[in-house]
Amino acid sequence: MKLAANLFAALGVLLAAETACAQSSYPNRPVKILVGFTPGTAPDLAARILADRFSEVWGTPFVVEDVPGAGSNVATDRVAKAAADGTTLLMGGNPSLVINPSLYEKLPFDPIKDFAPISQVFIAANVLAVPIESPVKSVAELVAFAKAQPGKLSYAHAGVGTSQHLGAELFKYMAHLDIAAVPYRGSTALMPDLLAGRINMSFANIVNVLPLAREGKLRALAITSRKRSALAPDLPTMAESGFPGFEAVPWFGLLAPAGTPQEILDKLHTETVKTLAMPEVRRKFDELGLEPIGNTPAEFAAVIRKENARMGEGDQGRRHQARQLNPRNLQRLAGCGRKFAGFRHRPRKAAIFTSPFSPLANKTRESEALHPEAATSFPAQAPGLPGPARASTSCSRNIVIASPASISPPRTAESGCIHSRVD
Repeated sequence: MKLAANLFAALGVLLAAETACAQSSYPNRPVKILVGFTPGTAPDLAARILADRFSEVWGTPFVVEDVPGAGSNVATDRVAKAAADGTTLLMGGNPSLVINPSLYEKLPFDPIKDFAPISQVFIAANVLAVPIESPVKSVAELVAFAKAQPGKLSYAHAGVGTSQHLGAELFKYMAHLDIAAVPYRGSTALMPDLLAGRINMSFANIVNVLPLAREGKLRALAITSRKRSALAPDLPTMAESGFPGFEAVPWFGLLAPAGTPQEILDKLHTETVKTLAMPEVRRKFDELGLEPIGNTPAEFAAVIRKENARMGEGDQGRRHQARQLNPRNLQRLAGCGRKFAGFRHRPRKAAIFTSPFSPLANKTRESEALHPEAATSFPAQAPGLPGPARASTSCSRNIVIASPASISPPRTAESGCIHSRVD
């Protein structure tokens, strides 16, 4: 017995020594940074800037892997379940860490318990844009244009629970508009259809809109931040365009799985802050329209906790309504802004949005109920089938997204759905 006890004790000391050695030599093998959106989006570009710097400093490959789907929930869940050894990181933001916990009935991860925050990396803004061929020249003209043809226009967003999604719903709510939503896997994924005019408008990330607007391929109408962007000082805010208090901005930061050794977290945090302070990196962020942050792990964790608590404020009735807006049960998406409006629940098969010229048109896909945006398919060209893309609002098999005017009146008092830095 004594010999066995001594052997176990020796084994424990050996394992502890090996673990300490692995931590001190981190990173000693390739590291992945997962991003929940398509390549070329703001979190993807920010992750690549950090990955390049980390690889240079430590001589170990840091690889960015884009895993789009479900408003970045897929990538977030994958990191939550990854080994806590620093080899799998997340460029995560408020869609999956703050907003979706209120929109989905149940998520396979806990945004607070399952992650070790490293540092908040940036805050961005979205831009309301329309195709260059659109007759609309301002937000006021867009409102008049939409009211003249209720239910006939569509907007694209980067996924359920993103700031683009909720920003558009806030716009609809405040202007009393009936515009159909068409989900994609990221801002870059929706651009071909917006450029081609198959989609009438989008609140898309400033990183992807402004270059196209400068080339005369898109028309930017307003920015969703509280202040004008230094990158486009002539572009008015939504508040200046007749929507006081309007703000819908995304933020993203670097996180590791919960349980990651503190020494690894400290290394990553120190190098992240150093990288964000570099003049060339700040210049890149400025050119992209991103505001670098670089706070401490404790400060980043406090942001996540505070904004989750803010999303959960109010009575249980409103909280229940918010959770009913998940993709599986989505039937009516009401005004999502300073309040969650009520909606009619019609239990039917979950379906997907498709273009009328997509091979998926009018087909129900039970397997894609959890991630409807993953099924969206809009080909670059549709020979012989002209006309804008649209989402069905009549077929009983299709999900219907409607304006607050077409649904049951709100059953709850004022509550905060979109707040500063939450969306």
